[in-house]
Parts: sequence; structure tokens; C-alpha cells
Amino acid sequence: MATKGEDGGLVIGVREPAAQEAAEISVAVRRYGIREDPKTGRLVRVNAGRKVRTVPAARSATVAAGLEGVQVLSSESAGKSPGSVELESLVQEAGRRHDVDPELIRAVMRQESGFNPLAVSRKGAQGLMQLMPETAKRLGVQDVFDPAENVLGGAKLLRQLMDRYQGDLDLALAAYNAGEGAVEKYGGLPPYRETVDYVGRITQAYGLVARADSEAVTQSIVPKPRIRAVEGLDGSLVFETE
Repeated sequence: MATKGEDGGLVIGVREPAAQEAAEISVAVRRYGIREDPKTGRLVRVNAGRKVRTVPAARSATVAAGLEGVQVLSSESAGKSPGSVELESLVQEAGRRHDVDPELIRAVMRQESGFNPLAVSRKGAQGLMQLMPETAKRLGVQDVFDPAENVLGGAKLLRQLMDRYQGDLDLALAAYNAGEGAVEKYGGLPPYRETVDYVGRITQAYGLVARADSEAVTQSIVPKPRIRAVEGLDGSLVFETE
């Protein structure tokens, strides 16, 4: 984006991947009406007057992530809620508890639900990380529309799949999308267009963030040249690098 500098010129800035994700989460939190419970500190949904509605494809946040036909459990008061609490602390906690990179959790969440805690797919997957009812039950998730429970369950599932496939991210993501049975049936990545695209989108998004983090670390440890001022024979100052 471009902004005006103090001298009136244009200053060009590029939003870092992590900052962009945080901004998208913040917008989604406000849009879908979740807030922080002042007593427990947990993220909860606004549940008054909840009902099911279908989100038009052009306006659905999940369509931008490659999903179609998603339904949303909405609330009459959801649009009025400020929803200023972001999901970042929840993502970080889920990552710590289940030893999963928070950036991966965020990438999966973005692809699965577009950060919408009330999303429901045509196949019945629910919540932020789109857990099927039977899967949620197996993971100990009692309320799939509770952001904390859903994300913790999704992170737990990712950990289980990463362990099962010995750290193979592609297979773990394929199983998350198409089921472990499909991965076993084909002995690898199932040849489903949806699954292939799903794995590609997440690994690309996750890779971009990882690369940006790596470059930031590299830049921070590369020694920067020191500049010193030396007085010349004529009394003028000469600047040199050491």
C-alpha cells in the first residue's frame, strides 16, 4: 500500500504475511460476532437467536479460500457485536498444547472456514477448522461452534495426523481434508481435485510465512557494516565503513 510521507512523497509499504493474517482474523472476528468472555477470558460466540442461513457465494469469506456452498449459523445480534478480540491467542495456545506450528493452524483455519467460527459445509463440517461431527466427538469437542474447543480439536487432529504420517505435511493435510481412509486407499495423496488444490493452497500459504520468518531471522543475524568518521588532511570529515 502507498501512504504520504512527511515530505509529501509516496511511501510504499508491503504487508507481511503474518500481519495480513492478523488483519483478516480481526475482520472475521468482528464480522461473525465472537467476543471474549470477561469472566473466563475465552472466546465465545454470540448465540442469541441463532439460525441457519446460506451465504451467497460472492460474499462468503470461505469462497475466497476455495470453498463453495458454505452455510453459516448466524445470530440476529452478531452484526451488532464489536467482536474486537482476535483469535491469535487461541491459535498460539492450541499450537503450544498440541505441538503444532501456529502458522500451520492459521493456514488451515483460513482455508477451511475463512476464520468464520459458525461455518457449516455442505458435507456437515463445522466451525473454524471444519470438524465433522463424528470427528469432533472423537477429539472430545463438545461444542463445535465454540472457537476454543474447535481450534484445540483441529490442532489435536493435525498433531495426530502428522504423527501417523511421520511428519509428512502433504499426507497429513490430505487426510484432514479427505479422510485417512482415502490416503490409505491410494497409498498417498488421493487424486481428488479438491484435495490436491487444498493441500497446494495450504502448503503455499504456510511456506510463504515460513520463508518470510526465515528471511527475517537471517537479516537479523547478518552483521551490519559500521560507519566511522575520519578527519581528512584538509580538516574535512570522511566517512568510511569498517
